Amino acid sequence: MTEPLGQMALNPLEDLKIFLMKIRGELHVALRIYARAAPDSASGLPGGRSLVLPVRSLPEILRAMTEITEALIKRDLISVPETRGVEPWQSTTAPVAGPPARTDSRQNPRVHVKIPVECRLLDPATFWPGKWVAGEITNLSVGGAQVWLDERFPRFRQVEVFGEVEGTVLRGRAEIVGADLMRTAPKNGRHRHSFRWVSMDTFAQSALSRLVPMTIG
Repeated sequence: MTEPLGQMALNPLEDLKIFLMKIRGELHVALRIYARAAPDSASGLPGGRSLVLPVRSLPEILRAMTEITEALIKRDLISVPETRGVEPWQSTTAPVAGPPARTDSRQNPRVHVKIPVECRLLDPATFWPGKWVAGEITNLSVGGAQVWLDERFPRFRQVEVFGEVEGTVLRGRAEIVGADLMRTAPKNGRHRHSFRWVSMDTFAQSALSRLVPMTIG
């Protein structure tokens, strides 16, 4: 089993291609470097370098790379521009059939709200959460939320969220999929974050579904 997942330009002469494969019954991700194909060639030529990683190790690798990226940004060694509307990764996964695209580009429509919340980082390595940080949800959907916090949290980490929606306690877990750059000055003393809901109790889900429309007519 070998399934292509995507590719990206590594340098002017080489491409990095990523594959999903099974080795001795366990899923792995293979990163392979290919020499850039000639304009009239159907595919790239395989290179001599590759890295094969078990899928179970990817979350820890992603956390480590995120911390390294944050440190390099803080030291002004690299710059990560805003990527809204930019899609540098070329996915080779076939699109899933669905309804026609909506004018709302998000998978789930959002509503503008002002919900005071408190969030704290979760550390799966130590199982000890961080301190509570005050903030506010400014728009909300069944899939995620935009949250302004008094402190900037690193991307790709998970947080516990505590607040109140329509008289119901909102308690859930979310992944930070976006955050203002470290060099960006906070607006009104707060930093903007994009959350993706990971889990939520039944009562919070019910309140959220009443507040946020599931589809757009």
